[in-house]
Amino acid sequence: MVSPGSPVTLDVYADIYDSGNTASLVKNDTIKVNIVGGDLNNAQGQVSLQTLDVPSTTVPANTLTVTSGTMALAKYSAYTDKTIVTPVTAYKLAHFVLTGNSTEAVTLSEIKVVATTTDPGSVSGSVTPDKITNLYVVYGSKTSSVKATIATTSNNYTSANQTWAINETLAKSGTMEVMVYGTIGTSITAGYLTISAEFTGNTVDSGNTVYSGASGADAVVVGQTIACGSGSFTAALYDGTPLSQLVEGNQTVTTAMYKFTSASDSYTIEQLTINLPGTNAGNVVEKVRLYDGSTELGPSGGLAPDGSANAAFTGLSVAVAANTTKVLTVKLQLGTISSDYSQSGVNLQTRLTASTVKYLSSAGTSATDQPSANANGNSIYVYRAIPTVAMVNLTPNTFTEGAATDLYKFTVAAPSIGPVGLEKITLGLAWSDNGANTSSSLGTFKFYRGSTELTAAGLATTSVSTVTAGVSSITWEFPSGESIGAGETYTYKFRATPSSFDAAISTQAADTVSIWLAEDTAYVGSSTSGATAVTAKNFVWSDISALNHATTTADWTGGYLVEDLPLGTESWSE
Repeated sequence: MVSPGSPVTLDVYADIYDSGNTASLVKNDTIKVNIVGGDLNNAQGQVSLQTLDVPSTTVPANTLTVTSGTMALAKYSAYTDKTIVTPVTAYKLAHFVLTGNSTEAVTLSEIKVVATTTDPGSVSGSVTPDKITNLYVVYGSKTSSVKATIATTSNNYTSANQTWAINETLAKSGTMEVMVYGTIGTSITAGYLTISAEFTGNTVDSGNTVYSGASGADAVVVGQTIACGSGSFTAALYDGTPLSQLVEGNQTVTTAMYKFTSASDSYTIEQLTINLPGTNAGNVVEKVRLYDGSTELGPSGGLAPDGSANAAFTGLSVAVAANTTKVLTVKLQLGTISSDYSQSGVNLQTRLTASTVKYLSSAGTSATDQPSANANGNSIYVYRAIPTVAMVNLTPNTFTEGAATDLYKFTVAAPSIGPVGLEKITLGLAWSDNGANTSSSLGTFKFYRGSTELTAAGLATTSVSTVTAGVSSITWEFPSGESIGAGETYTYKFRATPSSFDAAISTQAADTVSIWLAEDTAYVGSSTSGATAVTAKNFVWSDISALNHATTTADWTGGYLVEDLPLGTESWSE
């Protein structure tokens, strides 16, 4: 009975099963139910009593597709290929993920594992399946029994099928992690190993046998590649080791950092030797100290260098895990620089002596073949005191033709620990001479320390009194040397008169001159000839460490590595 305004839903139910050879239903077959319509006269109106065709034409229902549960096994991407150093015990040889579909659960009945190794005839010392013992599988929260030994097939590099009967349910849309473990007890020097796996099961509702291979095939899935071999250990200078620099005595300074790298195997550093190759470095350095991070290694307080400027650290136990690096830091505890040493500027370069690093592998094998060559840190020069230079900004940077103008101003300071000497400074020049007039020039030089004009007093000399466009520098020398007391700062100033500078007009830029305190680009050791031996340098200074210091003593050097040199630039124009 269908009442007006109240539709009736027709549901069709049936049992679906495989009845045999004549009406077999298989996966991906389709089923469709139709309500047959046409000239049926199969309905009658309850008021009009007229007969009707219900439906007037055939009405098809939705198409149903026959399916059943499946499962798929895949290599776990987060567990990558590995390189191992044998022997290993209970090592994870493969990692998979088993996934069910959303149709129905699967009852797992069997696990199959196959080990494949490099053809032993092609690689000497290669691992073979019979070298794998105590093989077992962890699936979900359960662990299989252990197979103590594995037989190989006739080709000697593929194992016989290793199977376990299980009874475990893989839920609809469920996942299960699967890991295969084993022991390789014989030392292997080469070769590759892969573990393949397969699950067999039955779908819970439809009762079909299913497999975990690609597209449900009865085939194994290949896992990660395990490379077998030997480890390696190397030692080298670390990229973050301190750069070349000047340091003051009577402090502890970091001079070098060394990186130790293990590949495939873990190692333990047992000893190493630090050498100080610089002349007299062994006299300046009181202790060599070795650190792993903030932890001091060796004797507390470090080792005093021996007569050959060596510090041998023995009895160490510094672990370097497989495929990691360890950085050890060398610090030098310095004494006070004094006139007892033949020269200031002793080079504190730190050397990890070739083949002195004794290290132990995880198998207990000891070796001393690293580093293969001396690993030298950068040159670090030590002085009693080091000058500090700074620019004093002058504004605005415009001058008037023919008017004496202060063009550059800077300070030189001595640290509180001791005085410094100054014998020469150099001002660099760069010109932009754009105008139509004769070449721009600077003349009538004056050079001041504070309010004292040094050139007039004979305390500073310059070889030129005028420079024209194209001249690249002006130098001043102090014949008797400037002595800047400990903790004091001297302010120096260059004054000159500009000539023939063209101002900017609509068709051309103004003539300009740029001035800066110049640096030196290469180190010069203190010389027995005194300051005059380094006069070719741009900035000649001394730590006043020599006995009876004078411009002739051997404690003068150039401006290489003096912090903040070259100083900033002042650019002048009309």
